Amino acid sequence: MREELSGVLNLDKPVGMTSHDAVAAMRRLTGQRGVGHAGTLDPLASGVVVMLLGRATALSAYAMASEKTYAAEVCFGVETSTEDAEGAITAEAPVPTLSTDDIAERLQTLTGDVLQQPPRFSAIKTAGKRAYARARRGETVELPPRPVRIVEISPLGWRPPRLRLLVRTGPGVYIRALARDIGRLLDSAAYLHALVRLSSGQFRLTGATRLEGLTREELCRRMLPPDCVVESLPAIVLPASDERRARHGGAVHVRTSADQLEELTVRLYGESGRFIGLGRLQGNTCRPARVLEPLP
Repeated sequence: MREELSGVLNLDKPVGMTSHDAVAAMRRLTGQRGVGHAGTLDPLASGVVVMLLGRATALSAYAMASEKTYAAEVCFGVETSTEDAEGAITAEAPVPTLSTDDIAERLQTLTGDVLQQPPRFSAIKTAGKRAYARARRGETVELPPRPVRIVEISPLGWRPPRLRLLVRTGPGVYIRALARDIGRLLDSAAYLHALVRLSSGQFRLTGATRLEGLTREELCRRMLPPDCVVESLPAIVLPASDERRARHGGAVHVRTSADQLEELTVRLYGESGRFIGLGRLQGNTCRPARVLEPLP
């Protein structure tokens, strides 16, 4: 039986493949069930999807919380049921005649901490079912607005009816919904025509791995260690006497430069430099929270 792979892969998802399809392909390639991803991309979108394998799946929440950057193309004149090119037309409006500078100025009102209403065709659960499943059956789906952060929206090119944008966001932002809102903001209607995720956290499209032709051996060479997704957290190295206790989930005493009154999440390593997992530090006590490699 092959050893389970544990690590992180920066994948370049192609157009036409769902994020779930990418997970299924990775499971076939590795022969293991322990595969997940950090941040869904729709089939019409391409670009960076962070894949988590084996014990690294325990760190998915940290990978998903990272900032993301997109190149998006918005088409004006119509809204669609899915808010992208696959949906039926639900509304029409004149294409804006604004200049690029005017558009850039108006777009600033959509940045910052804002409330965004998710698309009806999304994976959010409502009444115990996925919103897209209810919407496909013709049911009325009303999803409440959610707080999100949009860091930047900058025009890259404006050739009516198409507007190309650079978008930087926090987690949980639907670019389809942003396209819809941009259309309405500019007294028009719009849908997302194309989307490429350029980055997710420290992972960039320029260094991403294509799935086509990927072998298990190449995957092993390109895979990064699990702790790469939490490298922004402070690190503590435990002596050998405490490492075994921590790997079994026991609290350990550590020395810190100052009293830590509020609980702080930290990375834990053994003396050899091997990653143990995450701990919760308060004062001089560290309690392991997610142990990725317990000792036998």
